[in-house]
Amino acid sequence: MALERAVAGDIGWMEAWANLGSVRLKLGDYAGAESAFRQGLEIDPHVAVLHANIGLTLLFLKRPAEAERHGREALRQAPGDARANYVTGLALLHQGKIEGVALLEKAAGGLPAAKEALKKLPPSR
Repeated sequence: MALERAVAGDIGWMEAWANLGSVRLKLGDYAGAESAFRQGLEIDPHVAVLHANIGLTLLFLKRPAEAERHGREALRQAPGDARANYVTGLALLHQGKIEGVALLEKAAGGLPAAKEALKKLPPSR
């Protein structure tokens, strides 16, 4: 993949690692996505979208506690961010923590996936 070659040539380019992680995530290469996002976080740990993206990746890898930690860091850095609320909400729900519903509701205004996740919850939430 050309993007992988480009990233390998400049390991200090956080945005390239973030893009590579996003491509790998879309392709279902969750381990590869996690690795790329972690490389980006090593360069700059203060990028909320990287924390949200690695959180989503960790959910696919069935590691919701780790996903929650990254989601909460994304929320700390960008409290109103829909993706950060979405990832954290899903991570909490995957651990049986009902407070995730409120975060999904916050995310639903800006993220269609959050609306869809809310529709799948049982009505007695």
